[in-house]
Amino acid sequence: MNRICKGIMFYLSVVILSAVILVAAAKIIFSVSPFVVLSGSMEPAIKVGSICFIDERDRDVEKGDIIAFRTSGDMMVTHRVVEIRDDGTFITKGDNNEERDLSPVRKEQIAGTELFSVPAAGYPIMWIKSREGAVLLITVLTAFALIEVIRILYPEKSSARCGREEERN
Repeated sequence: MNRICKGIMFYLSVVILSAVILVAAAKIIFSVSPFVVLSGSMEPAIKVGSICFIDERDRDVEKGDIIAFRTSGDMMVTHRVVEIRDDGTFITKGDNNEERDLSPVRKEQIAGTELFSVPAAGYPIMWIKSREGAVLLITVLTAFALIEVIRILYPEKSSARCGREEERN
């Protein structure tokens, strides 16, 4: 059982560390930023719970492009450009919305254009950000840390148990 727990913890650590490194490298090297899609306004093109990757360097927007932009409340929105006005602003609309967005988007609000999205990949992040997910994650990590502290403080009990397991095998 101990080997299984260690294996699971090692695997999860490698996966999480790899994901963090890949996201950081993508951000630094390629100016690509991921974010989790929270609403269904762009379905079916981008589904709720997807991770959407945007190219922060691409601000040469054309009609039909999917752009990520910040609203006045600093919320990130991903919608399609349906019109480019003469004053340089953009009219956007979610593919799944009946009406166009009320406020035109200024070029300085644009975070970038959509490169691709990964369906359902954002659900674990959404869960961890929830109250229940955060509490469970902290509880599990704390339990594993306490087990390791106990094993360090009382090594004779841990090695005695391991010795008995080896005798049985």
